[in-house]
Parts: sequence; C-alpha cells; structure tokens
Amino acid sequence: MMNKKTVSRRKVTYPSLFIAEATPKIPFCDARWNEQASENYNGMDAYYSEYRRDSLVRNSINALAYFSTTKGFNAVLDLTNPADLDEAGIIDELKQYGDLRDYIDAKNKEVNLDNVLNVAVIKNKIYGWVGFEFVKNKKDDITLLLPRETERSNKRFSMGLIPIQNRMNGELEGFSYSGKAEKVFEPDDILWFTNNALEYDFRGESEIEPIFDQLGTRRYITNEAFKETAKAMWAPYPVVKVDTGRANEDDAKSMLSEIANGLQPGKALVHNGDIEAQVIDQKPHIDKLVTVLESIDQDIIGNFRVPRFLLGREKQFNRATAFAEGALFLQGPIADIQKYMAREIERQWYDRLLKNWFTKNRGWKEGTPLPVKVKHIWNPVTMNDWVEQVKAWTELFNSGIANRKMALDGIGEDSESVIQEEEEKPEINAETTSLVHQITDGGGNEYTVKTIKRGKTRPLLENKSKS
Repeated sequence: MMNKKTVSRRKVTYPSLFIAEATPKIPFCDARWNEQASENYNGMDAYYSEYRRDSLVRNSINALAYFSTTKGFNAVLDLTNPADLDEAGIIDELKQYGDLRDYIDAKNKEVNLDNVLNVAVIKNKIYGWVGFEFVKNKKDDITLLLPRETERSNKRFSMGLIPIQNRMNGELEGFSYSGKAEKVFEPDDILWFTNNALEYDFRGESEIEPIFDQLGTRRYITNEAFKETAKAMWAPYPVVKVDTGRANEDDAKSMLSEIANGLQPGKALVHNGDIEAQVIDQKPHIDKLVTVLESIDQDIIGNFRVPRFLLGREKQFNRATAFAEGALFLQGPIADIQKYMAREIERQWYDRLLKNWFTKNRGWKEGTPLPVKVKHIWNPVTMNDWVEQVKAWTELFNSGIANRKMALDGIGEDSESVIQEEEEKPEINAETTSLVHQITDGGGNEYTVKTIKRGKTRPLLENKSKS
C-alpha cells in the first residue's frame, strides 16, 4: 500500500513512494494536481482539458489504449545471430539465459510495464509525445518509470517536458521544460514516445488537434444551447402590457411585480385592470441541434477511427457488421500502435536491460555485440472477446443483477461522463416511444435492440432467447 506521507515543494505534493529507494532527478510537480485548475480547466494544456471534459474524446482515446494493451505481451529471447542453427538448436542455445529471462520479467513487473504502455498510448494521442523518467536506486537499478508532465504550450511557468535536438545533424541531445533553455535530462534518462513524428523531430502530432474547433462547438451545444432550451425555451412566453392608470411609481412597480410573479406556465392569472398579453412561441429547433451534434460526433469518432458500437453510439447493433468493423479496427489503428510501441520498447527498454544484465553477469563491454535480443510480442486481440463481454453485461443488466452504471463500466465506458452528458440534454417531448429491431447472433440467439426515446436513455440489448 502506498505510503501517504507527502513531501511539499511549491505547495504541490507528491507521494513518498518516489523517494523511498529511488529519487527522480526533478521532484514530481504536476500542475494538474491544482484543485482550482481541475475545477475550471484554467492553466491546463488545451488538448488535455478536452480529454478531461469531453466523454467522446476520452472514450475514443481510452478505446485505442485499451485494445492496444489489454491482452498483455510476452518478452521473448532470440539469438542475435542464429547462424545455421535449426529451431531445436536455437532453443538449446537459449537455455543458458534462463536467468536473463527471469530478470527481464521481474523488471517488467517491477515497473508495471503494462500500465506504462497504456498511459503512454493515452498521452501520446493527447499531446503527440510522452516521456517517462528512468528512476534509479543507489545501485543504479531502474525501479520506476515515472511519467513526466507533457504540455504543448510554451507558458512561462510550464513544466511540460520537451526534447532538445541538434539542428545540424538532428540527434537528440537531451530534454528540458517548456520555456526553459537549460537541459534537465540526458537522452538516456527518458523513455520517449511520439505520435506520427513526420519530421523526425521527436515531437509528434496530437490526435485532438484536427477536431479542436468541433469540440468547442459540441460543448456549446450540450452545455449552453441544450441547457438554455430546457430552462427557458420549452414553453411559449408572454409579452404583457399593463395600464397602471394614475397609480404612483411605487404602486405601479408593485402591481407589475405581482403580475409578473403570477405568470406561470399552465396557470390562470385573474385581474381586474387593463392588461394586454401577446404570447410568443420561439419553437426552438431541437431536432436541428441534435442533427448538428450527431454530425460533429461522427467527425470526432472518424478522427480516432474507433467503431461507433465500441463507444455506445450505434443506434442499431448488428453482430455481423460489428465483427467486420472490429476486425478492421484491430488490423488498422490498433496494429499500427502495437507495432510502433513494440519497436520503441525493444530499442529503449529491453536493450538497456540486456546491457545491464550482461555487464553485471558476463562482463560485457560497451561496443561488443550482444549474443541475444528481446522481442516484444503482443498477445492477440480478437473482437469476439469484446462482443461476448457486451453480451454478458447486457444479460446481467436485463436480469437486474447489475445496474446501468455497472454495465457501462463493465464494457469500458466512462459511465459518469456518459450519464452526466445525457442528463444535460433536454427532453424533446414528454411522450415515450420505442423503436424495436431484431438481430440474431451466430449461435441462433435472438435479440431485440430497444431504443427508448425520452432524451435521457441509450440503446440497450435485451436477450429474448429461451435458452
């Protein structure tokens, strides 16, 4: 269990876990820990704030990270130069490196590499790059991969880590912080990932940047337009003209105030004076707002290349279509992410572990070729796993064993953001209608997709199979 004792620096605290046996070169001071900034998003990186507050962006990026890393991986030893050895000969040759294999597995577990890779994918998509500090103990052993704050802005007091590159030959010379000229970390101090670095500048591109303006429009519709419609435009409003006669100013104001307070939707107003009223119905086009919102949602989803049904945005769930879209998703963006991450982990992490082990156990000298290498092999991911998971949680929900929040969390949705977003949407009308669609899975089980239209519900699968 993490020690709750904290060390203070500039009114920002960080867990004592980081200074128990191994201390970072720079204290871990993350501006996002500021409670005031967390409430109003002031001082945050613009792209990170969109990830924080937009459920569709967060779910899309989290889906990419989840399917890229959820099944785990294996670190596999292989000979650097197998020569003419057959498969049996290679296996016999690798038996002498059993301790090395145990050492690598132990290090991966110690630094929690599964979680590091998951965080790396998420931050890579948000910012375009991400760095982890190799935190070492007194014996010069790496005990922690500490995520360093990332920020694309150049604010004066920014703590965002940025690379320092030689302008002549393009080599990486180290790392600094935004707005600072001096070097803070050497190149070997940081495990570095980039997203789509086109210019080989160690700075990638954010996946949020192409849809940044659309997110502002989407937030205005959900947070402003829908709220205003639900608050003030759902019913007609009157323009009332009152003849106060010879009443003095105070009596006239009191009369107008009394009449205004009596104006309530569906409530009769009785008076004995001269009053003229004109009823104005603004008739807000909610359906047009919903259409615009759906178009923006489609643009956002298409930007991340995540199937709609994985985000709960598919109005009709078709199992065959889901398998086809899911397969393309796994073979496209997920395969690209895994290929890049595996290559960088092999180069920046496993090579370091190999050199460290061979130096301590075999007297290896720098510049000498290593006899073995490590391959980062991802465990296969299939869409059938996720579809079966959705099916299981749907049956639990329909049977009353699990509530809606549990079911959404179970299939990887951000339940709090989704439910909050739906509660902010106004009800277009009070009448409840249902749309029913029949689908059949490969096992012959029949399902009914029932969409209940009341403005605050989402499609649910209801199992109609007798078995």
